[in-house]
Amino acid sequence: MRLPNCNNDLAQQVMNTTNLSTQQVLNRLTEADAHYKWQIAGAVVNLLPTTGEPSLLTTHVDPFEINSYSSPREALTVLLGRPAVRMALKAHHLELGLTLVKSLSSTKLTRVKFRFEGGTLREALNNIAQTSGKAQWEYFENHCDGRSEVSIRF
Repeated sequence: MRLPNCNNDLAQQVMNTTNLSTQQVLNRLTEADAHYKWQIAGAVVNLLPTTGEPSLLTTHVDPFEINSYSSPREALTVLLGRPAVRMALKAHHLELGLTLVKSLSSTKLTRVKFRFEGGTLREALNNIAQTSGKAQWEYFENHCDGRSEVSIRF
């Protein structure tokens, strides 16, 4: 999760993670940047701002089902089209930003059924990641020059 300022000041650091446990790596990450903390949510690790979770991620999403999808990005498209998410974007004066993704043309895709029992947008994203296997999602929110954009990608 990244919440850069208008200058896109994101610290770049190199860390040797050889022979470190996942918990040790996460602890080193949050020690290197005290603006973030980590939290386990089921089988998913979330890296969250210490100032509080972005309000869009706390949006309640009603239960829904996707009978078949072939990638987490396809499920994300359905999720972002849910009425509660669209209304929350508008209420928080956020626009969906442009996200460029690599082509999956050489990857064999399998169809997956997805069922979300209801909860927050973050829980839905975590559920998609968990259902998809080892997927990871990223949340970018940028407030600059009078524009507020959010991008979510798998």
